[in-house]
Amino acid sequence: MCRLEKFLFFVNFIFYYIVSELVVVDHLDFDLGINEFLEVWFFVLHYVEYLIFWFYFCSIEDDDSSSSSEDESSSDDSSSESEDEGIKFCNGAKANPAKLNVVKANDRYEIVYDGDKRVYVQTGKFCGDIQTYTGKFSPSILIKKSAIMNDLREIIEKKLGKKAKLNFYGKPESDCFSVFTKSFKCNGKSVINVVNRGREEQIALDSLEELSPCIMDGFLISDYITKAKKNHYMWKLSLVSMRTEEAPTDYVTGYSAHKKFGKFYK
Repeated sequence: MCRLEKFLFFVNFIFYYIVSELVVVDHLDFDLGINEFLEVWFFVLHYVEYLIFWFYFCSIEDDDSSSSSEDESSSDDSSSESEDEGIKFCNGAKANPAKLNVVKANDRYEIVYDGDKRVYVQTGKFCGDIQTYTGKFSPSILIKKSAIMNDLREIIEKKLGKKAKLNFYGKPESDCFSVFTKSFKCNGKSVINVVNRGREEQIALDSLEELSPCIMDGFLISDYITKAKKNHYMWKLSLVSMRTEEAPTDYVTGYSAHKKFGKFYK
């Protein structure tokens, strides 16, 4: 039963309820007789039904027009949107600068894309050994930058101001940097969701290095931006999920001349 049918059913129910009450009342203190009252009520009822039909069909047209406008606006960028997952930028995606805003919250800045603060971005792929670091607050892991990460960084940089410089937590000239992990507790251990060689698993943070050697990438969530010094800002991201694949036989591990980690895939 649609909304209109439910409403009309309710209106008719009220009508028959009033009529039944009028019939059982012995003394009616009305200027109108029962026949005149019923005629007036039928006139009002049909008038209400006409209005409801009119508003119902108008709302259908509005819904169609709004959905078509949303389809046109969504064609401007290649980000994926989910009501439960937020905005995801995969490798190869293009961000629409008009939809991205930087909002100041106390002494920090937050990224809002198309009205959603949950912004995820995919990392680059690298091949080698996974390296994790035990931090004071949360373990961190080494990841590779991706093209979409740099594209978003440049857009945010322009939103912050003409002379603003935005960097990740790491050396700007490096292809990789370490990020904290958004882990959760499972059986008393801090774990993270991993698609390990095609299998979905929940792996403890202290066991991630056992997946090496592999090709690894993942998704980061944008946490916030802090101001380091005048016109210089730092973008904090955290790893929420990762994916591993079998490494080729010619992989390279470890640092090379203290500049690069592993063998990086473009």
